[in-house]
Amino acid sequence: LIAESSPDCSFQVSGFPVSINHFLLANILFLSSPVSGRRCRKKSEVLMRSGKGRFTNRQALRTVLGIIGLLWLVLLLTLVIPSIKYLGIRPRTLIGLAGILAAPLIHDGIIHCAANTMGILILGFLFAGLEKQRAGYILIPIYLLSGLGPWVFGAANSIHIGASGVIYGLLGYLLTIGFFRRHFKTILLSILVLVLYGGALWGIFPSYGRFPISWEGHLSGFLAGVLVAW
Repeated sequence: LIAESSPDCSFQVSGFPVSINHFLLANILFLSSPVSGRRCRKKSEVLMRSGKGRFTNRQALRTVLGIIGLLWLVLLLTLVIPSIKYLGIRPRTLIGLAGILAAPLIHDGIIHCAANTMGILILGFLFAGLEKQRAGYILIPIYLLSGLGPWVFGAANSIHIGASGVIYGLLGYLLTIGFFRRHFKTILLSILVLVLYGGALWGIFPSYGRFPISWEGHLSGFLAGVLVAW
């Protein structure tokens, strides 16, 4: 993947969100209170059993395609306004905290965005199809924690951009959900994801190649996915 650099900083690109629907209030409560989170999950399960608010695979696909469309729209804006890339995660700076929200939407170029598009398309669809209405509030801590890692541990004067921290979060979640739930469907899904993306696990280790890769984002995203699955 291509990374740009400037005299005062370097870009660390991460290459490899389910939309907030009518469960947004439940998502906020989930983050603020474990008790509220359990109530939200129970409410979601009751709605799913009753057939109300049913989240189909077609809706999951539309949601994922909508997110991909947003990434490409931001990329087009970045090509017109290159300074958008400076809104990424700047480690241990106050302004860099805003990058935790913005960085997954920003990419270094077409190749970078295309690489992450495939990961979001496949893993995002599997994740949304598995968790249905719960996908939104499950994704929120993965999204935030995948950006917090680079902010804390990233190299000084670097800027981290790209959605692969979140993608590695989905990977960690899907790889381990079978172990934690021990249901036949989730075990089979975890095995499938391991076969398809097991080689991507090398991305969580430090990389010192020609092009700087945000392995900190990959590692923190992966660990966040495992933690949320647990």
